[in-house]
Formats: sequence, structure tokens, C-alpha cells
Amino acid sequence: HPPACDGVKALRCLVDRQIEGVALARIAHEKAVRQGLARNADSALLNLLAARIYSNRGDAANTAIFFAKVQKSAPDMAAQFADLAPAAGSARPQRAADQGQAPVVIWGAD
Repeated sequence: HPPACDGVKALRCLVDRQIEGVALARIAHEKAVRQGLARNADSALLNLLAARIYSNRGDAANTAIFFAKVQKSAPDMAAQFADLAPAAGSARPQRAADQGQAPVVIWGAD
């Protein structure tokens, strides 16, 4: 077990642990998706998850590859995640910001 987070640097210690936990969870999630795709390369859901992972990394080429599989096998599902689709004439996914749209705010504007 790591040493306790106490004293003056307690907040920094807690933040560092949270960041480390998130990173470990992300690695485990990515590994599970890779293993799933190795067993079932045609799974629309696993391909969607892979596309989202690559999109979050900024890897447009792999995002497009995995999202194309979703579009082919489950077009209704793909339509719900159109932000992962490459922009017309581009290899990279189109984002709301790319379209000049304001981001969606999920909390009130007080």
C-alpha cells in the first residue's frame, strides 16, 4: 500500500493518487477492448469503444478505421455517435467545435 496522504502536501498527494487511478482504469479498459476485439472483431460495440478510445487520444486514422466498422455493421448505432465520423473530405473526426457550434452546457448558467 502507498504511504498515507497527510500533512501539508495531502491535497497534492490525493490528486496524484486520483490521476494514477484514472490512468490505471483507462489502461485496463483499453486492454479489455483489445482482448474483446481479438475474440470478436465484428462487434459493433467493441469497435465503437475502440473508436472512442482512439478519438480521445487524437488518433484520427484509427478512429476512422474502427468507426467505419460500426457504420457498416450497425448504422443506427453509428448515427448516434456521428461526432466520431470523419468530416467530409477529411480523415479526422468532426467535432462540434469544428462546425462552429457552441459546446453543450450540462449545468445551469447562474
